[in-house]
Formats: sequence, structure tokens, C-alpha cells
Amino acid sequence: MPRLEEVRFLWGGLWQVARGDARGLSLFDISDEGLTRSFWALAYCLPILLLNAILLRAAFIEVIPDPARGHIIFVFQALVLQLASWAFVLICIILFGLAFGYRPLLRPMVVMANWGSVPILYAIAGLVQPILRLTRGTGLLSWMLNMSFWIVAIAIPLYLIWRILLTLVGGPVWKRGGFLFLVLAASLWAIRTLEISLGLNIPYP
Repeated sequence: MPRLEEVRFLWGGLWQVARGDARGLSLFDISDEGLTRSFWALAYCLPILLLNAILLRAAFIEVIPDPARGHIIFVFQALVLQLASWAFVLICIILFGLAFGYRPLLRPMVVMANWGSVPILYAIAGLVQPILRLTRGTGLLSWMLNMSFWIVAIAIPLYLIWRILLTLVGGPVWKRGGFLFLVLAASLWAIRTLEISLGLNIPYP
């Protein structure tokens, strides 16, 4: 398992690439071993994935009683959903990468997607979710605050991903935009479908 110092080093490489410095790509090992080691990012994310599952359970039972399903089963299903979501994104990157002619860049895409998921997940869980819980309510102001925080939480990672794609693949804007849109749309559709099938969607009134 890579040490935290090495992971921080890779995050620095991601930041370089996001700023348009292609030298950051040299920090990533895209060999077979490097590709395999990038999945250790899941191990770094397990604590936050577990916390997300617990928070989802708490939010779920606030809206609707769920006596037929115990806490442990729900949390396990929520963990399965999050791990499947990770896999869906990678599968979409590979499939649409092949379709858009990005085959030589698939390895760095997968490696950077794995390691880049760690800070994004921790930032969302550590900053955005507590703020959303504090501002939750039924009034217009609460709704506006929640929407504002969600927009920021989505816009910042999307902007960074766009910048990384610009450095990594270049090319016309429509091609990068189409690739990113299809990856996100297909991933979200698959994740939402699985969420509903597992009964994990929160039926807000």
C-alpha cells in the first residue's frame, strides 16, 4: 500500500496537470504495476465511504421509517453502491475513451481518476455534507443555501477535471466536452438506477 507521503506527491502531480503543467504527468506510474497500485486509493477512501453510508442511513430514517432493514444491512448496501459508483465511472472512462480515440491515454486517465477521487471524496464529506446538514430546512433561504453549496461542490471538481482533460488530451473543445458529458451522464444514470434498485434513494416529501 502506498504511503501517505507518496499519495500527497501524486496529488501534487494532479494539481500541476490541472494548472496546465504537463510535467505533472511524469509523476504517475502508468505501468501495469502502477495501474494496479492506483486502486489502493479505495483503501484510503474506505473510512469516508463508511462515514457517507452512516450519514445516508441517518438521513434516510429521518424521512421514512425502515424497520424491515437493519442499520448494518443498509450501511453495507450503501458501501456497495459507492464502490459500484467508482467502478461505473472507470468503466465509462474506458468505453467512451475508446470511442473518442483516447486509447493511448486510458492508463493515465484511470490512474489519475483513482488518486484524484480521494481528495474529492474527503472534501465533499468533510466540508459540504456538514454545511448541508446545518442549513437543512424547509424555508426558501435553506433551499437556496443548499443549492448554492451543491453547485459549488459540483462545479469545482468539474472545473479541475476539465483542466486536467485540457492538459492530458487537448484537441477541440467539443470533443473534450462530449467525452466528459457522456462519462458523467452515463455514470450518474447507472448509479441512480442502482440506488433505486437497492432502495437507498431518500423519498423527500
